[in-house]
Amino acid sequence: MIDLLATYVHDFDPVIFSISEKIKLRWYGLSYVMGFAAAYLILLRLSRKKLWPIAELKVGDVVTYTAIFGVFLGGRIGYVLFYMLPSPGGLERILEDPITIIAVWEGGMASHGGILGIMLFTLFYAWKKQRTLWPAVGDGFAIVAPLGIFFGRMANFINGELYGTVTDEKNWWAVKFPKSLYESGYSDQLQKGLQQAAVNNDAAGEFLKDRIRLVGDYDGYDLSQQAFEQEFLPIARENPDVMQALADHAPARHPSQLYEGILEGLLVFLILYVIRLKFPKLRHGILTGIFFVAYALFRILVENVREPDAEMVGEMTKGQFLSIFMVAIGVSFIASAFILIPRRFWTGIGGVVLGAVTFSFGGTSTLEFTGGFLALAGGLLTFSGFMLGQPYWRFLPGSLVSNYSQEPGKSRKAFDIYRQISDKKAQ
Repeated sequence: MIDLLATYVHDFDPVIFSISEKIKLRWYGLSYVMGFAAAYLILLRLSRKKLWPIAELKVGDVVTYTAIFGVFLGGRIGYVLFYMLPSPGGLERILEDPITIIAVWEGGMASHGGILGIMLFTLFYAWKKQRTLWPAVGDGFAIVAPLGIFFGRMANFINGELYGTVTDEKNWWAVKFPKSLYESGYSDQLQKGLQQAAVNNDAAGEFLKDRIRLVGDYDGYDLSQQAFEQEFLPIARENPDVMQALADHAPARHPSQLYEGILEGLLVFLILYVIRLKFPKLRHGILTGIFFVAYALFRILVENVREPDAEMVGEMTKGQFLSIFMVAIGVSFIASAFILIPRRFWTGIGGVVLGAVTFSFGGTSTLEFTGGFLALAGGLLTFSGFMLGQPYWRFLPGSLVSNYSQEPGKSRKAFDIYRQISDKKAQ
């Protein structure tokens, strides 16, 4: 048996149970359900305490719409833009099979995309309903979003994916992930682990006997990563000696999924929830700003011990790079709750976000990058001009309402009155 006092070897099965070969209940899917359920219960509680402007009977509908159009749609689009397209052969893969864009069953959701998706959907909802301020709705989702992040990271850990960088086996928190043997530079360790497993266990030997090939000067095994995860790891989970063979050659790593779940998830949720309860009259937008800044800073911190899952942006991981823009967005939300900010500033913030997307496409030349950025910025300016031509004071962040009044001395008072009226109408 595996020594329980040694470094923990990851052996969780991502499938809870199977109904058929194609229909299976997975921990990853359950994590979304638990996240949405927790969000509904907490937002319902906040609504009953008059700490969220959405009426109690409408909470379920708003959470459902946000889950579909914000989390799922935003998360998938974010993954396609930030990770799939910039990857080698990513564009060709999409052109050959456009269904890949919506193939969420194959994995691929970006937390940055999901967060921005929630942000944009709450903007649309507040504008469409014309009953409540955008940040007032967003503050509620800012409180519960970390819970979704927490459950998602726990599912990442169970799946044995998005693990951390190599660390000393003596660290009690270190974990060995068998899947990490497919990381670049570990092909020899993988072959040695498979050979040891084949010698020590009949089931592993039977599975591998038809996959022998010449590797350098010795016989090895031709086993794809997909076959390893879907066919060989189930054998290892049922046979401790096979799992031990893989563990003997797998490096110990940081369980970065747990770090992120605790810091970006539980801790950020507790901070925001306590602030909401302790300061019920807090200006709209501050909680949203705190969420963006706190999430981004913790993400930047943990990325230092997380194995990069995409190409680097200079000396930064893709997650760190995107988080910098989230800090800028968060600071702007907090600032807008206290000071007057011209409408052009928010157009600039939109430009910053689009700039992040442009960088993510990986343009190498100055001309390529500048052309792409100007094209995106031009589209943003056109859209902003249209949107700001509407009664923007109904859906833009709090202090922007002050622009609706031409007398600076009356701006904040006018906004406070409007906020009280809008909150009452939403009940």
